[in-house]
Amino acid sequence: MVSRSNGSGHEPSQDSEQDASETGEKENDSLSMDLELAGNIDVRLADIYAEAPPLLDARMITDLIANVSHELRTPLHGILSFAHFGSRNVDNVSKEKLRKYFEEIAGSGETLLSIINDLLDLSKLQAGKMQFMLKPNSLEDMLQRVTSELSLLFVEHQVSVSVSCVGEVKAVVFDISRMLQLMRNLLANVLRYSSVNGHIEIRLDYSCHEAVYIHVLDEGCGIPEGEEEAIFEPFVQSKLRLGVSSTGLGLPICRQIIEQGHQGKIRAVNRTRGGAEFIVMLPTNLKVTLPDDQPD
Repeated sequence: MVSRSNGSGHEPSQDSEQDASETGEKENDSLSMDLELAGNIDVRLADIYAEAPPLLDARMITDLIANVSHELRTPLHGILSFAHFGSRNVDNVSKEKLRKYFEEIAGSGETLLSIINDLLDLSKLQAGKMQFMLKPNSLEDMLQRVTSELSLLFVEHQVSVSVSCVGEVKAVVFDISRMLQLMRNLLANVLRYSSVNGHIEIRLDYSCHEAVYIHVLDEGCGIPEGEEEAIFEPFVQSKLRLGVSSTGLGLPICRQIIEQGHQGKIRAVNRTRGGAEFIVMLPTNLKVTLPDDQPD
């Protein structure tokens, strides 16, 4: 530990050394608490998934702990760290600095909540417990809504977006909230790997009688060879995710929503001129259903 002079040329007083020692002890205590809490998260995750052997095998449990625990610890550590900084320095820092601490805590909390929501949604989907409310909706309105919600992210990533239609526009039966979730996840994934000043094209194709196709095309790095299917599997470590903060749950949730809830399909291919294309197939013969029509 480096000590500072008090400005008079004398050595620091015993009181100063005692205060510094107490501060160090508090920091060590905080670090111990963080590590203990992170360890408890690992144990609890293992307990939760050990209770559901039909859904997850031993390999998937191991992948879950390895991949998700780090993602949970990162925002949790941010929350605890900035909370400790603020509580120790509340009388010594400006309001602007405290506001920054609170903003960091809020941001980390939102990230943590998002991860937990993804875990809960995937668990429900895999167990067949997710309910879908299917009724006639407008895909154009849904896309306009989701692109508007993500407009600031597009600006931050310096990526432009366009939406176009092919064929005669018609109402399609789907769950609006779940399809919004699917498109949020899909566009967030595409943005993550898009190039600066790149472009994302969303194309609705009504030309097929049996289904409507949603094409999402980007100009990013593309998909590693042989991983076109693997990216839709939960907790699978792709080369794409190296150095990228992601639990890898977004695309698996997309697949579960479209296949389980809408009897459709989703796939990914590489574009010949670079980038990737995601294709969502939504059948046009779905019947209107309400949550009460589905089994518990």
